[in-house]
Amino acid sequence: MNRPLVIGLLAVSMVPFYAHAQQPDMAKLKADAKRLSALSVTTGKSQIYCQVADLGEQIDQEKDRNKAEMLIETMEELEKQLGPEYLVT
Repeated sequence: MNRPLVIGLLAVSMVPFYAHAQQPDMAKLKADAKRLSALSVTTGKSQIYCQVADLGEQIDQEKDRNKAEMLIETMEELEKQLGPEYLVT
C-alpha cells in the first residue's frame, strides 16, 4: 500500500528535474535561427537552380540548334547568378 504512494511521490518530485533538462540551449537556438535565415536567403537561388535544371531538359529535347544555343546562353547566365557552390562538375 505504501509502495504506490512512494512511487507516485518519487515520480512527481522528478518532474522539475526533467523540465529543467528540457530547457533549450541559447547557443543552439541562435545557430538554428542563423541556419533558417540562410535558408530563406538561398530560396531565390534554389528557384534559379530549378530553372537551370528545366532549361537543361529543354536543351536535351530541342531539335532546333539556334533555339538550343539561346537556351544554353540563358542557362549560363543563370549559372553565373548561382555561383560555384551550386554547380556540380
